[in-house]
Amino acid sequence: MRRTEIKRGRVELCIVRKTKAARAKTVPRTLPNLIVGDANALIHMEWPWTAGRDL
Repeated sequence: MRRTEIKRGRVELCIVRKTKAARAKTVPRTLPNLIVGDANALIHMEWPWTAGRDL
């Protein structure tokens, strides 16, 4: 069993897990801002925060 002990001054607390935790299902991690493609094409891409500005 896994147990965690916390001590604050003269107060001690012990947390003990009663049952074994179920394994989490593996969920693929999503990266919403990931751009897949040619890196050189990004140079000429129009970005929303640069609209109307001459950079």
